[in-house]
Amino acid sequence: MYTVVKFFANYDRKSQNPLITHSLLKIGFIKKGIPHTVEHDEFWTVRILKETSPGRAQGCFLLEPIQKIEKSDILRLLPNTFSIRENNGILYISPMKRKDGYWIVPLIQRKMLAAEYKAYGLVVEHQQEPVEDAEIHGV
Repeated sequence: MYTVVKFFANYDRKSQNPLITHSLLKIGFIKKGIPHTVEHDEFWTVRILKETSPGRAQGCFLLEPIQKIEKSDILRLLPNTFSIRENNGILYISPMKRKDGYWIVPLIQRKMLAAEYKAYGLVVEHQQEPVEDAEIHGV
């Protein structure tokens, strides 16, 4: 499954992961051993490789960066412009009108959705390449 995230520098000196994302509510890291050119404060299309501790708030998403996205190309989803399906604590967001584009859900809205649905993860579905209709759990 593909989605768009924003990466930040990880200032935790004990961590082996120099970049992190909170775009998915549950923390996301670039999988170790995957070469990349991602830098602080950049948006990227990523492939979700694995979720550790599925169904629980603990754990993380392991990601593979695919393509850098310019900030000017990022589109923000507004209330009532997307559909939601929930599976095992993760909200899957799908834009209703325009499926193409690099969509994100603004932080305040992500937090409100998480509280409303008692969810720990949020993924805006993005069709980077033809993707099988598979959930991210167990990938």
